[in-house]
Amino acid sequence: MFYVLINLIFGIISDVLDLIDIILKRKTSNVMQMEYLEDSININYHYVQDKSILDSKKKTMHAHPALFLEDMSKFSSYIIQFTGIIFIFSILCPNFLIALLITSFLTVIITFYKKRKEFDFKNDCVEDEQRIDYLDNVMTGYRYAKEIRINNGKDMLEAKYHQEKNRCFQSSETFIIKSTELALLI
Repeated sequence: MFYVLINLIFGIISDVLDLIDIILKRKTSNVMQMEYLEDSININYHYVQDKSILDSKKKTMHAHPALFLEDMSKFSSYIIQFTGIIFIFSILCPNFLIALLITSFLTVIITFYKKRKEFDFKNDCVEDEQRIDYLDNVMTGYRYAKEIRINNGKDMLEAKYHQEKNRCFQSSETFIIKSTELALLI
């Protein structure tokens, strides 16, 4: 009964933390977008289309600390639950506790490795995303609409767009397969 009560309390705390997480993500997302826009306006015009600057900006959007709030709240929740499980198993079955600690340690190592690979994958996709964004802007922007129609550029742009999207999907698919193989280890 004691364990059920504690689990209920932690469930409520987890729900409250999730709500706070959603609110903070919205606020930080707005702050991130404003910082990005201010940097874009304040940057020296010479660097506006510099590839290395554009890549760095895109990568910093993936690495902003606000994006890790959810992971930290989940991590805190897991630590609390794990501590409760350790307490219960240390009383009921100490031998099982050792096996639990070993498998948990291995799971943590694999999860950190997986998250690192996910972060690296997102950074590697920056150039592909920029090409797709550029093609999307050209195809949907009013500024280029007349030129596309006059020069019959629709088919060429669509083909290039589909080519870039397919390449992006293929690399995502490869990453998901590797990630799934890692998840099966856990």
